[in-house]
Amino acid sequence: PKTAAEDLSRRLEALQADYEEKVTERPGGDSVEEKILAFQKECSERLTEQMKKDMERFRSHELEMMRLEERGRYRNDLAGLRAEMKAEYDKRAQQREAREEKKIGNLTMQAQALERAQYAARQEVVRELDLVRRREVESRREVEVRKKAVEISEQRVESARAALEAREAELNRH
Repeated sequence: PKTAAEDLSRRLEALQADYEEKVTERPGGDSVEEKILAFQKECSERLTEQMKKDMERFRSHELEMMRLEERGRYRNDLAGLRAEMKAEYDKRAQQREAREEKKIGNLTMQAQALERAQYAARQEVVRELDLVRRREVESRREVEVRKKAVEISEQRVESARAALEAREAELNRH
């Protein structure tokens, strides 16, 4: 691809060649010189206009390139920020999970300790109930033994009384 400068240079050379050809064909005079000056002026104006257009295209292209670079930089910055935020989120999520696991562990240990304490308390109640039952059975036996002893004593007393009454009756008969 040719640049604008090369294109302009080629055109100027063609114009110069055309001018020289026309100058050699006509005999000298002021009108040819005026025409040449007018033509040079026109060429200068064209060249200036073309350079302005090229410069405007160049600036437009440069601005677009700058926009694209800035957009790329912004995307990179945004991607970096997203990565940082994701890393921070993941870190916090792991910390939260660790805290939750620790709490669950603590609650599990507390529940197990409570269960052991409740089991021990139930065992103590069972032992005390067993002791109370034994005492009741023992008390009943003692009551039975005492009743029997009282009955036996009453029977002895009754036998002794009957024997005494019989002796008294015998003594009263004699």
